[in-house]
Amino acid sequence: MSSIDFAKQGSIVSVTCTTGIALDLCKFIERNVNEIAKMFPDLGLKLKNVTIVVRKCGEDVVLQFSSDLAQIDGIGVFRVDSDEGFWFVNMLSEVVASYIFTHDLLPSCPRWVIEGLSLYIALEMYRFLDPAKTLSIERLYASEASRCDISVDLLKSWSLKDHPSLQIVGKLLSEKVAKLMQVFYTEESEKGKCVDTALSLRSKAFELVKKALSSLGTPGVGDVIKLLSQFGNACEEKVLSLDSENF
Repeated sequence: MSSIDFAKQGSIVSVTCTTGIALDLCKFIERNVNEIAKMFPDLGLKLKNVTIVVRKCGEDVVLQFSSDLAQIDGIGVFRVDSDEGFWFVNMLSEVVASYIFTHDLLPSCPRWVIEGLSLYIALEMYRFLDPAKTLSIERLYASEASRCDISVDLLKSWSLKDHPSLQIVGKLLSEKVAKLMQVFYTEESEKGKCVDTALSLRSKAFELVKKALSSLGTPGVGDVIKLLSQFGNACEEKVLSLDSENF
């Protein structure tokens, strides 16, 4: 593996590439993430340390757990594929989701709301880099959301797993590290008939969250986390009721 560390605008972005990944691609991803890192403060994201893992699709990656993980605020995986923009946005979504989970910013919101919101924020950040490409990526996510039969009940069952490995991580390192990594643990039952049901669930969640935010007049990206936090224990119910107002 090769790594790149780069500090800019108060954020430290570490990009780790598996063997066989071109260094130019690693640097390209690192530059783009750092461009987006300039936006973090305006979006209310206090992301100081971000780790990105670049790997080929289908390639297993083993990360060495260490005390340094406790300093990470967000982590994402970039899958090398023909559609770099799509997977770049998916990676950003993972970074935002892991940040929200780690800092308990939306403790009363279920996983699907947080995942949908994270994808919403990721797309808005990517729009800063490439507005035209963002539109085509949104269409891809819309297609992914409809590819599998994702019901609201299935979304509600999409919870964070108390994986045995994460219990060990929490005891050996810290609870924060366990929360940071839990978003990447998927049970076999989540894979279903689709290639990646988690991706389809995230896409469907984004669709519902976007409609809900639209009914509120599409608030600024920097306000959406604070807005959803104000829903309290009624977070899921409120998002679903706002979504229904769009039909």
